[in-house]
Amino acid sequence: MRSGMLNRLLKVRIRLGNEKGLSLIDVIAMLIILGIAVPALTRLSVVNSRGGAKFLLMTRAVYSAEGIMEQIMADYRSPNRGYDWVKSYWAGTAPALEAGFSCLVSISSESTFNGLSYVDVTVTVSNPDFPDVVLNTSLFQ
Repeated sequence: MRSGMLNRLLKVRIRLGNEKGLSLIDVIAMLIILGIAVPALTRLSVVNSRGGAKFLLMTRAVYSAEGIMEQIMADYRSPNRGYDWVKSYWAGTAPALEAGFSCLVSISSESTFNGLSYVDVTVTVSNPDFPDVVLNTSLFQ
């Protein structure tokens, strides 16, 4: 009896070993797995691309704020312009930036520290998609 069962198992194994291609059940199983996996991977890539776009916008905002602050500092150090010119020209200005960004330069009222007059300069770059980027510095007369 054992030999009869063993012969049947060997025939089945030989028959399965000679098969080529996929059965209909194999194809349906793969389609079900792909049907579950592809939408999940697509959602993941969409979330990732949104995060990347937000990071790019924030980087542009930081570069814009740094560029404006560098212009202010160049004017401050310029022999033709200087401290008083920066106070009068830059106070309350809103330099033009690329679409979607807004900028405001604010200069505090003059204060004194150890006998030196100074103002605080703040450059704020805004975009509705992330918190404001704010840079501060103090200019002494």
